[in-house]
Amino acid sequence: MFFWFFPSFKSPKTAPLVVWLEGGPGISSIFALFTYGPLVVDQELNVTITSNSWAQEVSILYIDNPVGTGFSFTDNKQGYSTNENMVADNLYEFLLQFYAVFSEYRANDVYIAGISYAGHYVPALAYKLMQHSDDSQINFRGVAIGNGWIDPINQINTADVYKSMGLVDELEAIEVSEWEDSIRTAIKDKDYLKALQLSSALEVFGTNVTGYLQFYNVYDSGPPFQSASNFIKYLSLNQTRNAIHVGALEYNYESDTVLEYLSEDYMMSMAPNLTAIIDNNYKVLLFTGNFDILIGIDSIIGILENKGWKYYKDYSLAKRVIWKVLPTDLQIAGYAKGFNNFIHVIVRNAGHYAPYDQPRATLDMITRFINDKPFE
Repeated sequence: MFFWFFPSFKSPKTAPLVVWLEGGPGISSIFALFTYGPLVVDQELNVTITSNSWAQEVSILYIDNPVGTGFSFTDNKQGYSTNENMVADNLYEFLLQFYAVFSEYRANDVYIAGISYAGHYVPALAYKLMQHSDDSQINFRGVAIGNGWIDPINQINTADVYKSMGLVDELEAIEVSEWEDSIRTAIKDKDYLKALQLSSALEVFGTNVTGYLQFYNVYDSGPPFQSASNFIKYLSLNQTRNAIHVGALEYNYESDTVLEYLSEDYMMSMAPNLTAIIDNNYKVLLFTGNFDILIGIDSIIGILENKGWKYYKDYSLAKRVIWKVLPTDLQIAGYAKGFNNFIHVIVRNAGHYAPYDQPRATLDMITRFINDKPFE
């Protein structure tokens, strides 16, 4: 598996280590590195360090996951993951090898983080680390998931979101709702492939009726992340490939093959894993951009209203606080609500990729979370 490691710019020897897993499934974590991470590439392929990436405070380990994504490869079809147990097994073995080479970081706290479909990967790996807490020598402390696809059956709410944002009329909302009912029925019947096919068809329908080419941010209806071509070109340069030791390997920015192998996994729930992580007192941060159409606030509330987790009642009665990066800021960063080891943060003026839309706020967010600092 391919990785790109950034020791913390501030305190590399002692800073917590964040394992970053991009979503998709099948999107390279290098996308995060160059889109809302420590580096950015311009049109002339010049590379500069960004000022508000998480690497300012924590060390970040970007892993191309699952195998077949980015520069992570396999020559055997059996090497592709078909479920989250396989994903977790591969990542766990990778971390053991990482610490065998970089043993100087073994004592540092470890957090697992990601966005979107990483709502599957993160709980899977976290659960594996929890199971091996006595023998792995990995100081796993918690997880951070942004706009995560965690529990599909309770997160499907496209009709309400489209309607509340003015993207569909009454009749179109009814039609979308009917699609959603069909998806939920397929999930209940454990026909996960059919559920995915219906969901894909609904996305096409959504594009046709709304005119949106992507659903990451209500304020952007055009093609997303056009600047991604810059870092992809940079990765094709011989000097870059030599520096990161990938030789002539093909770079799969977005792997359809990985998506195909995980098609049965897409609509399965990772709520049991996440609940176990919360109940065993590991720290959990869910953060949500308030302008996300795809997996927005209402979608995440669908998870939080699941009464099966330990602190549900305490969390539901907790006070939500207004969050500012600095007390003197005229604009608020968002809102936070939590209890004990769990917190949900709403990032204001952000879409699906909150660290991209609000880098300063999300750097402050992850710093507060890891250092157990309140959001008020």
